[in-house]
Amino acid sequence: MFGVKRGNLYNYLYIGTIIIGAVTSLGFVVNLIDSSFALMAIPTMVSAVILAPKAWAASKDYFARLKAGEFDKQQTGH
Repeated sequence: MFGVKRGNLYNYLYIGTIIIGAVTSLGFVVNLIDSSFALMAIPTMVSAVILAPKAWAASKDYFARLKAGEFDKQQTGH
């Protein structure tokens, strides 16, 4: 995600979280994992909101073509 040059940074972060998990309480580790999941959800929700109009338009086009019979068995080869 950050490129080859910064790949070692991820490795250090990964090892650091393992060390933190080994020396801290279980509650802190659970909170750290929950926080990581929450941070991953933010870009997912933003992209879903941005792409929703395109997905809506594509679904309307698909169902209109389906209703018009553009996807019959002869075209699909089955």
